[in-house]
Amino acid sequence: MKKLLILAGPVAAALLFCGGAPCQQRAGEEFTSDECGFKVWFPDKPVVKKETDPSGFPITHKFQVDVGEEKSLMVCLIENDKPYEADAAIKKLREIYAGKKWKITGESKVTVGGRPGTSITLIPADGLVMTVRHCFVKNRHYQVLASATKERVQDADLRKFLGSFKLLEEKK
Repeated sequence: MKKLLILAGPVAAALLFCGGAPCQQRAGEEFTSDECGFKVWFPDKPVVKKETDPSGFPITHKFQVDVGEEKSLMVCLIENDKPYEADAAIKKLREIYAGKKWKITGESKVTVGGRPGTSITLIPADGLVMTVRHCFVKNRHYQVLASATKERVQDADLRKFLGSFKLLEEKK
């Protein structure tokens, strides 16, 4: 069975403040999910959550670390019953973001986990800045997401997280 974790606020708050003074950034650790086929650097151990649509697909796995109310890092894997067509999926995501009235502020082609992907930067209704890197591998849609306040969006740990995602080699 696949598992999914989600990190609670008290632990994340402890990362930001030690006795009222800012903490030094922790070294973090590389997290590997053999089941979901990736590894990535997180500043702390992620909490995992798994959701399944009543039809059985899609299956969603979320691996998340929240750092207070200012930052959130997440890898989301959505498994479908058939392969994704990347261009059509990205077009659909743009429509979803527009429907939610989220402002897309940037879009570019990137390499995600060694595969071609698309990076979309947007501002949801809550005003946070969100960068989502999308990668499609057969029936899997990987989303590597970092969101933060405008003041924290350029923090080194967010850039490190986004750049650390790697796909594991497929087992034969």
